[in-house]
Formats: sequence, structure tokens, C-alpha cells
Amino acid sequence: MSKKVLIIDDNQELNDTLAMVVKSKKLEVETALNAKQGLEKVKSFRPDLVIVDIMMEEMDSGLKLAEALNDTFPDIPKFCMSNIADTTSMTIDLQHYKFKELIQKPVDPDDLVSKIKTELGMD
Repeated sequence: MSKKVLIIDDNQELNDTLAMVVKSKKLEVETALNAKQGLEKVKSFRPDLVIVDIMMEEMDSGLKLAEALNDTFPDIPKFCMSNIADTTSMTIDLQHYKFKELIQKPVDPDDLVSKIKTELGMD
């Protein structure tokens, strides 16, 4: 049974690109365009890993989603994605939100796949 990854970002083109990269590594992938849709997909898709953009339709919607996931699905690991990753790591307590990794945009596909495989024990 292949592992499942959910990518949540408000940029459809980025979602499609990342989904293609992740699928090429024999992983199942779903995408969502906002926090509400993301939470619904977590419930129906039951991913093994969630990748969340922290700044979507509202400035902190990714962080609010992370808190909701921590409350309802605490065992699903999460990666945080941001185009201001350096600033994000200095201003947001990533451990508070239980993010396992911080992914810098633009996303390096090889780095992303490596981090996903490590987190899911696929090395």
C-alpha cells in the first residue's frame, strides 16, 4: 500500500507541480486550495503526511489549520511551506505547531522528496 501525501496551498499551479513530483515517486497525492478544503481532505483521504502553506487565503490560515490538525489528527506529521522560510523560522514557533520540516519556496523537488521519504520511513 503506497503512502499518501496531502498538499495544501492556495496556488493551484504549485499544487499541480508538487503533486506530479510526489506521484513520480510512487506516492498517492491529493491537493487542497485552502485550509477548509484541506481539513475536509484530511478527513476523507487520511494522508500519512500533510504539507501546509502557512500563508494562504488569510495570513495565518495555515497555522490555524495546523492547530486543528494537532487537535483532531495528532499522529499525522506536517511540513510547513513558506516563501519566507528564514523569517518564518525566526518568528513562528514551528515546534508549537508540531511541524516536522520547513520547506522553502520555491520548492526544490529533490529536497522535498528526500524529506518526505525520510519522514515516511521510505529511505
